[in-house]
Parts: sequence; structure tokens; C-alpha cells
Amino acid sequence: MEPTVVRAICVLLFLSIPAAWADSYGSGAYGSGPYGIGETARTQLTISSETGGGCTINYTFTSLASVNGTPGSSVTVPVTVFNAGTCSGSVTITAIVPAGWTATSATTKLLGKDQSDTVNITVTIPAAAATSTLTFNGTVSGKTYTSTTTVTIPAAPAPGPTPAPAPQPTPAKEHEPGVGPSGIMEFLVVSLTLIVVLLVGFLYYRRASITRIRINCW
Repeated sequence: MEPTVVRAICVLLFLSIPAAWADSYGSGAYGSGPYGIGETARTQLTISSETGGGCTINYTFTSLASVNGTPGSSVTVPVTVFNAGTCSGSVTITAIVPAGWTATSATTKLLGKDQSDTVNITVTIPAAAATSTLTFNGTVSGKTYTSTTTVTIPAAPAPGPTPAPAPQPTPAKEHEPGVGPSGIMEFLVVSLTLIVVLLVGFLYYRRASITRIRINCW
């Protein structure tokens, strides 16, 4: 064969090998696309990466600014978790409380994108507690989200003035004869009464004696 014909056949065989390889593997593990084998493989790897963990994680926590509490009781604080990212997941919420306080934990349901869930945290307040701020934490993939709530405890009323004792009646003193002006007056009255009685008796006796004398004379 002529050298020119041989060279032409070799060129055609060389050009046909990549096309045959693309036909065999283009719709396989890498897929096919308008940008060629390399670009198709890169796009599919990127999609696989997004599906396996390339989504965004972003949550927001919301709780009441304040709740009222009473020493020696418990209070329930609702905490709402909103998934603002593209990853689905659930969040376990714990509370940081002052010494002597206790709190439960709670886990949300599985939240997809733009979904929210509200869980209740029960906080136990000790007897000698004052107004305090609680912090609610949730950690997802190493990132911590927080929200705070103040438990307002009314101050104990200030003690009022001690009421004055009610006046007690002064007990009457027993009268002692001869003590004080009243005793002297009583003594005089008794003495005069006795003198009058004696005088009346004397006069009565004397009159009776005179009457007998007169009778005897007659």
C-alpha cells in the first residue's frame, strides 16, 4: 500500500479511539453531558458532596424574654427552634442555671428546611432564690446556638413596724385600811359611827333609868 494511504488509516484509527471510549463510559459511572467527560464527572462529584454533607446548618433559638417564678416551685419555659439552613436535623436543648436550680433537657423533632419545633424546659426554683437569667444551649455539628430567659421573682415585702402592744387595764389594788387619805377618812367615819352608836345607847339607857326613877317615886 502507498505510504500516504497507510498514514491516513492510522490517523482515522487514532481519532476513533476516544470517541469509542466516550460511547462506552459516557453514560456509566460519570454520566454524559454537553461539556465532555471531565466536566460531567466534576459536576456529579459536587452533587454527591452536597448530598453527603455539603448542606448549610443554621438554626435560631427563641425563648420568652422573662417569666414569673416563685421560690420553692417550678416554672416551664418554652423554647422554639427554627431551621434556617438546608440540612435536616434535630437539636437537644439544655439549660445553664444558677447554683441550686435544676432544669430538664428536651430534643426537637427532625426539622427540615424552614421548619420549627417548640419544646418545654422545666426549671425548679430553690426556696431562697432571687431573679436570675437562664441560658438555653443547643449544639449542632460543633456550633452552639443559645437563647436566654429571665426568671423574675418578686422581692419579699419589707417588714412593717411592730405594732404597739394593746394597753392593759391596771389591776385594782386592794384597799389597806389606815394607808393613805382614803384610809384615814374611813377610820374617821367608822369612829364617828361608833361614837354616835354609843351616844345613842347611852342616852337611851339614861332615859330609861330616869323613867324608872319617876315610876318608883310615884
